[in-house]
Amino acid sequence: MKMRFSLFSIVSCLFLSNSTFAEDAPEISKYRELAGKLIVDTKAAKSTEEIENLKIQTKALMQAGVEIMKLYEQRNSLCSVQYAAFIAALPEMETLTLDELHKKYHNGEALPMAPRFCYLGRSQVIHPVLNLVRLKGELTEDVRAQLIADLEEVVEHMERIQKNISNPPKEPTYEKGKAALQSMTGCYLIDYSYTETEGLQPGYERDKRVYDVNVSKSHKEWIYADEISPNRIRIQPILFGTDMDGKVMDGSFLKHQSEDWEYNASFLYDFTAPGTWEVKELKGNPGMWTRKITNLDDGLRYQCAAAWNVASEYPNWSCDNYAPIPGRETRDMGRKDYNTLQRSTRLVAYGSSWLERQSNVKTIHKDGTKTPLAKELGKNWYVRLPESECAEAKKFVEPRRAFWNVLRETWDEVLVGDGKFVEKATQPPRFTKMFNLEANFRAQDLNNPAVRADAEKQIRNVIEEYRVK
Repeated sequence: MKMRFSLFSIVSCLFLSNSTFAEDAPEISKYRELAGKLIVDTKAAKSTEEIENLKIQTKALMQAGVEIMKLYEQRNSLCSVQYAAFIAALPEMETLTLDELHKKYHNGEALPMAPRFCYLGRSQVIHPVLNLVRLKGELTEDVRAQLIADLEEVVEHMERIQKNISNPPKEPTYEKGKAALQSMTGCYLIDYSYTETEGLQPGYERDKRVYDVNVSKSHKEWIYADEISPNRIRIQPILFGTDMDGKVMDGSFLKHQSEDWEYNASFLYDFTAPGTWEVKELKGNPGMWTRKITNLDDGLRYQCAAAWNVASEYPNWSCDNYAPIPGRETRDMGRKDYNTLQRSTRLVAYGSSWLERQSNVKTIHKDGTKTPLAKELGKNWYVRLPESECAEAKKFVEPRRAFWNVLRETWDEVLVGDGKFVEKATQPPRFTKMFNLEANFRAQDLNNPAVRADAEKQIRNVIEEYRVK
């Protein structure tokens, strides 16, 4: 969504030192002064002119609150997405009833999820807005008491706001989850192994074969991370093979499926049937990391949201979701008797290595009915290697990374959560056309606005070609 970027980036990207956030910061001093005067004037106001002056002062306090939000966001970047949505909704707020305003923007039910401490920043705006709505009616003594109570509340918040600006609070599930994701980057020897354990239909004979990615060669991955925003990290593996003597195999480099992780995402695309993904709202579930596994061309594959368990010795993440049949099954095992997978995934980040365990059910999805066919167990094991072992993979990335960034950003503009996404089952696969575009643009300057616009247009054309509207 457009709100992924910082609301106030157009104002300033300049880093402010701790000294800027001293108690006498101009924004904080101004807000205290305005609030204090408004309390005094609210207690005394009686005439129509005095009440109109209260409205003017309250609007000034609201604008001063926006400046407080800017200051707060600079030091608490986890609030950025929520604050962007809040500010975008300001024109609507004065048209709402007090109950609607309180529920949607004070309690935050209409806003993207964010850590609880983000409330403090927006409280300095929402309380003046509540008072503006109250001032539309008669200034009774009950209303006067409510106005004063809200003003006193925002004054009380100032000390905590100052503390959170000087020493930004941390959320353990966020910080440790992010650290776990960052620990998963580097150079790895990988081992993918899957086997069926039980047939689930009468007459079905369990497939006794074991899928082993390293039967006749070894596979490695160089995994790097891009921090798209404070709440979003994209982990990109580069898969390649080596022969039995350890020599890199020509032509084996592949941009593997990406893992796009987002903290407190407001929605995900839930796989519901072959070629079909429905938007699933995630509001009301704070502390969740959404793992978005992409296709080879960064299109949809499967997504799942859960919190990182950071209380155990090793951070771990577990989640269940529905997904398309894995490529290993159609490509390497020749399976055509089922088309979807009910996945149960557990990731464990050990630091020097990491493990993905899966307990899955192979499922036949036909005419809206899901028929379980067989159970399988599997693991993806990542054993850390010296970085030098992945030097060739890094070279593979360098000339392609600019196009990959444009590809991701174009998909971001498409997958905005405004409705389901349906793909055509067409040959050749969409990713082959994206690979061709990558080859065409690899040697071009994607910093050139005209070249970049052309790349975006052609990427979008391919997406739409394979999309059912």
